[in-house]
Amino acid sequence: MAISQLGWQTSPQKASNPAALGAGLFFLSMLGLAAALALSAYSGEAASALALVIAAGGFFLIVAQPSLAIMLLLSTMLLTYPDILAGSGLLTINNVLGFTLLIVMVVRAYFAHDLRIFREQEIKLLFGIFFSALLLTMAAEALLPQLAAPLVVETKLGIFRPARDLTVERFKDFFSRLAFLVFLVHFTPTKRHVKWILLALLACILFSLPSALANFFAGTETYLRVTPAMELGKDSGWLSNANRFAFMCLLAISLLFYFSAIAKRKALLLITTPLILTFITLLLFSGSRSGLLSLLIAGGWLFARRGVLTLPARVAILALGLTVTLALFPTLPPELQERLLNVNPFNPEGEGSHSTEVRVTTVVESAGIFARYPLTGVGIGNFRWVNFYYNGNFKPPHNSYMTSLSEGGLILPLLYGLLFIVLWKRITKVRKLFYDDPELPHIGEWLSFYFVAFLFFSFFADIWIEELHLYLITGIAIVTYRLGMPTPTETAYAPSARRVFH
Repeated sequence: MAISQLGWQTSPQKASNPAALGAGLFFLSMLGLAAALALSAYSGEAASALALVIAAGGFFLIVAQPSLAIMLLLSTMLLTYPDILAGSGLLTINNVLGFTLLIVMVVRAYFAHDLRIFREQEIKLLFGIFFSALLLTMAAEALLPQLAAPLVVETKLGIFRPARDLTVERFKDFFSRLAFLVFLVHFTPTKRHVKWILLALLACILFSLPSALANFFAGTETYLRVTPAMELGKDSGWLSNANRFAFMCLLAISLLFYFSAIAKRKALLLITTPLILTFITLLLFSGSRSGLLSLLIAGGWLFARRGVLTLPARVAILALGLTVTLALFPTLPPELQERLLNVNPFNPEGEGSHSTEVRVTTVVESAGIFARYPLTGVGIGNFRWVNFYYNGNFKPPHNSYMTSLSEGGLILPLLYGLLFIVLWKRITKVRKLFYDDPELPHIGEWLSFYFVAFLFFSFFADIWIEELHLYLITGIAIVTYRLGMPTPTETAYAPSARRVFH
């Protein structure tokens, strides 16, 4: 795999000055701002003048420190902002941040004459998947109108409406996450910035704790349904879905463990240990079997790897896990205990069996739809209504592999498979480069845990396009590999302090 060096990155010194965009652009921007402020003040609209000042300040802050915009953009993709902050139409916070970062990126590329970021194999593959999905959807929809014309769907209110088409929404999400990946790779210049990205990700998950704990102590459900009382994040998919919430709990546990392991101050354990136990509790009370299985599979895989954890650390983690499980499981409601233990997809009885039966049914139906349209699939976002037409079932497959097959035919899953192989090779190299790095030791092991958990959880949720996980894993893997590659001006890494890891 041909990999370029760090030439595409802008040095922190050059990126720290707004005038780095060029003296002409900086002067014109300031001149335009002054004219707009003068016009607003003259017309008596003080609020408009204040809004312009805030907008201008935000613009130059992004220009000076684009990594801050990356963290803000990350939060907008994981949490739903109130309308007054989120904006509407084209003037959404995502669009404004994305357009500003695009301007900065284009101007930098113009002066540096370098856009080698697009030579990265993972980025080329993701763009190839995007355009392939677009072409396949166009071809599939040329065959589907005769199905859509007579189709109506009955809602819970008893009102009939045309079949829901998620194509535009899915491609919009796909494109925005691709843009986020490009910005993440381009505007993350140091290992310290990588650490801040991880902390921002953890902060977004921690934001769910107040409402999740409120539901937990209220005890209004036999297992936790996350319905945040706070406005921020109330509509986020992972906050309103028990399975995806459980997976985010798993991600939070891994991040808290990682920061505890690499921290030089062991006092941090006084904060991270209670939080880890809290997320384990919430994961169990979510009633998510897929989240629990993901924890066991990915955790077991990491635990079994030689050279990752010291023997005392293995014994301590195993003892803690058994203690927490034995202490918590008897306190769960009987229905929840039965649900968590009922993982046999062919068991027709027991708590949670109906959910399993529905998932097995939709997987079988998605295989049938793939058999009908093996070359093109039915197009991105079209599975629900096509499946309703053929089988009377409006449920999604809840399986990323089968979703890719049924909506993208043979081509899309093959491209995804190639992407996963390339990405795994990249993560393997990161594990070697960061084995004992003084700033981010074993970041490759955390990435591999995240990736294994993601691949396993993909059997239970449609998350390849709908969620940010794949793009986060890819972006962090590319950035850390770049930063770990030695250059002629770098010296060998010094041995790190003694940690939980070797």
